[in-house]
Amino acid sequence: FRGFGHKEYTRLYTKSIISLTNASGADDLGIPNEPYTPTIKSISLDYTSTVNFPIVNTQSSAEQFFQVGPFGQKLVAGPKVQVGADQTPYLLPHFEHRGNLLVGLKDVKPGNSVSLLFRVSEGTGDGDLEKDDVVWWVLTKGEKWEALRRNVLSDSTNQFLNSGIISIAIPETATLESTYLGKEKVWLRATVANNPETENKLVAVHAQAVTAEFSDEGNDPNRLGTPLEAGSISKLKVKEAEIKKVNQHYASFGGKKQEADTSFYTRVSERLRHKNRAINIWDYERLVLDEFPSVYKVKCLNHTNLKSERAPGYVTMVIVSNLRNQNAVNPLKPLTSQSTLAKIREHLLQFNTPFLGLQNAKGDDYLIVRNPDFEEIRVDFKVRFIQSEGLDTGYLLGVLEQAIIRYLAPWAYDEGVDITFEGRIHKSMILNFVEKLDYVDFVSCFKMFHHVDGEEPVERDEIEPSRSSTILVSHPQHNIEDIKDDESCECEGEGPIVIEKPDGIGTMVVRKDFEVR
Repeated sequence: FRGFGHKEYTRLYTKSIISLTNASGADDLGIPNEPYTPTIKSISLDYTSTVNFPIVNTQSSAEQFFQVGPFGQKLVAGPKVQVGADQTPYLLPHFEHRGNLLVGLKDVKPGNSVSLLFRVSEGTGDGDLEKDDVVWWVLTKGEKWEALRRNVLSDSTNQFLNSGIISIAIPETATLESTYLGKEKVWLRATVANNPETENKLVAVHAQAVTAEFSDEGNDPNRLGTPLEAGSISKLKVKEAEIKKVNQHYASFGGKKQEADTSFYTRVSERLRHKNRAINIWDYERLVLDEFPSVYKVKCLNHTNLKSERAPGYVTMVIVSNLRNQNAVNPLKPLTSQSTLAKIREHLLQFNTPFLGLQNAKGDDYLIVRNPDFEEIRVDFKVRFIQSEGLDTGYLLGVLEQAIIRYLAPWAYDEGVDITFEGRIHKSMILNFVEKLDYVDFVSCFKMFHHVDGEEPVERDEIEPSRSSTILVSHPQHNIEDIKDDESCECEGEGPIVIEKPDGIGTMVVRKDFEVR
């Protein structure tokens, strides 16, 4: 093995020179090339080390085993940790329940009480699954969780079915020293064992919450018909030194104004017609609207269940809540909480035929009270804006998108506009609306898509609801692209469209390109 020839080069070079000087030239070998010297690009080294560390009974070992959690770490096994033979720890952090909500409270000591306001997006939970109970826990010494049984003083959320306040008394066993979650905090945990999908989506959590009730002191009797907007309450009538600040995060709820004469005559007429009995579709709808003022609209569907609209013996009630100015998380999808839907069903069972209170062989109810289905409409297109001084393209794109959303779902923003289950939307209707806007020059490559849950979006020229329980709404985000000056707009299947820069006095701006000489 001679490597790259560095060792042999001197001997061969000398021998070649001697051969060249030989007059006969019989031993001419030629001058050898210089040896190749490579440059190292990279060097890798594989290294394996193995240590046998017994997790159980490690009192005689110096090694320690830690688990890294969401907010810190904790010692699981080591010389100072006694682990029984039947308590072998997990390699990775283990959570006993499928759903876990961790709440860390600062400046709270064991023995104190705390009131937490939980804001949830009502109706977003899966009502088709069986709901599990929500269990509260508190973190104690040794990174152990202790169940809070009698320490949950009140719960107006009805197990997170709706927004409300939960009051909890912190037990004396709570700890402020936790390396796993964080020090100087009392940690609470709400768990759901099997089906966390049934819980509503959490929007916000506020500490030190309290409910304020309206006290009538000769106020306008019609004032309760309009919710008190968020931020209206900012201070106490009588100041308290212990209270630094007062915040009203959300609008008021539960107000009901005094019944007017016209409402009284309407209610009495409806009562004389249905006679407190749910027989036909009209009876079902009026019984719900009369008992639940928060419901905006009801649609009763006979011989309809969750799977088919040809299901004899079933009655489905589709509920649309009036969430305008009532802390609606998503105004495009007015959902009703599962607790309210359950109350509506219990109310109807008092007036309808007893057969609807039964269940079939599969355990399905014959009387179904549910939220509507929402199918979204999305548009994709390219637009050229009319140039205006002081307005940039990014701003106009946002204004245009909001205008389309309001056009497709006007009931979410304007008082008095009805929500309809029927009807259809043509692509030309939206295109005509966009082209008539005063800041839009022209539109190209216009497409409309139909979004149905669980399915791929489909491009259509006309969209209509796929079920009787469906409401067509606007997609929250539309795909709109701006066309720049002298830019080619290529539309699929249409070929390139060359856009020329407009000219003429109508496109000129004073002090910019409009000059009189």
